Amino acid sequence: MSATPPISVLVVEDEPTGPILAARVARFIGDWTGKPPLVTVSTTLAFAKSRAHAYDAVLLDLALPDSEREQTIAELPTLAKTWPPIIIVTGFIESRSMWRWVELGADDFFDRQALIVSPECVAKALLTAILRRNRIKYEREAVAA
Repeated sequence: MSATPPISVLVVEDEPTGPILAARVARFIGDWTGKPPLVTVSTTLAFAKSRAHAYDAVLLDLALPDSEREQTIAELPTLAKTWPPIIIVTGFIESRSMWRWVELGADDFFDRQALIVSPECVAKALLTAILRRNRIKYEREAVAA
């Protein structure tokens, strides 16, 4: 069996429980990533971190004080070094918002309660989004070659 490269996850969350919840998700992917997620507490810091490092995925809280919610979803991939999958984790979910988030570039979304009750589901969504994004990248590279 070949070694899996480390996965780098940026968690954008300002709640005090954010690092604890991120650690719960990381526990499910940590066995084969070898890297804890980086937790940042503002959209401004997330944008700066995304410019400086190529993250494999982003867990994003939309209720940050400096977040413009939909604008944040749309802007994050344009500022990032790579095209990271974005998983929304928030305390409010409306059906109108969910579809709009996906249209803007989010790969998946969870109510914050999912991190508490079912962190393995969030971990699975992260890994699935990363694998899907990598497959798209490799297919595009193959067509270009």
